[in-house]
Amino acid sequence: MIRKTAMEPEFFGGYAPLPRANADVAKTRSCLRCQEKFDSSGFGERICRRCKSTSSWRDGNPGPSGKR
Repeated sequence: MIRKTAMEPEFFGGYAPLPRANADVAKTRSCLRCQEKFDSSGFGERICRRCKSTSSWRDGNPGPSGKR
């Protein structure tokens, strides 16, 4: 029996994982809604957890959370 490893395409439903961009690094960023600083895991994470936990964010309203 051959075991599958995490790097084989079948492990990801037929798709190989994409490598992370060199500039995609964890760092402190400003939230695009409230402007507060937060620890982001990469450049794709620009909204802080506090803003994402609001009902307006969960309802699909991307506008400001009210704090400026």
